[in-house]
Amino acid sequence: MAEIWQFLTNNSGGINVITNILMLGVWALYFQLILTTYRHGLRPKILVNRAAGHTLDARCIITNMSSEKIYLESVLLTLASDEEEQTFVLTEYVSAEAQTASQQLFQGPLASGELIDIGSYRSLMDRSLGADANHPLREPNLRSLKITVVATYTAEDQIIGAERTFDVKESDHRLAPRHYSANQIRSGRRRAEIERYMLRHAKGTVGSDEFRKLV
Repeated sequence: MAEIWQFLTNNSGGINVITNILMLGVWALYFQLILTTYRHGLRPKILVNRAAGHTLDARCIITNMSSEKIYLESVLLTLASDEEEQTFVLTEYVSAEAQTASQQLFQGPLASGELIDIGSYRSLMDRSLGADANHPLREPNLRSLKITVVATYTAEDQIIGAERTFDVKESDHRLAPRHYSANQIRSGRRRAEIERYMLRHAKGTVGSDEFRKLV
């Protein structure tokens, strides 16, 4: 015991240095954990869900699960058959069943935890395709549909988005989601592409199939 005590006494300086380095490492890891948790809490998240059914008559629900409120800029609907695919900007079309301005225009603020019912998937399709009952993107030709939500995250003042694709079953026209939850559009490249697309669309200088090339 005396030898151990003598060793610690003779090497106290080096031991203190090692102890301080270890403590610094622990605090650095703790700070990194806090920073990661904080950043994760600030990450925007938008959900696109199906409610009150499993067919095209189910409701399309958009929910803001971000820590801050978002401003809903637009909702895009992409319809695809075996032969073609087309994207519609739903803010251009009037909804017959909307009860509020946000539902009518698909635009407006959504607080954290707030949701909006933008109508049934069938009504969104009718809103896009009009009264043409024989349109090639209607049943039984319809194979999939995708909802893309474009919004501004007020905490960072930047474009954000989410998208969810549903396959349409031929037998009973049930909507089968390809993923468990909506895919969040977080990469800077994707967000910049969507922002450019929306700007060009507002100016009327974009083709209806151009959005397909960037998603």
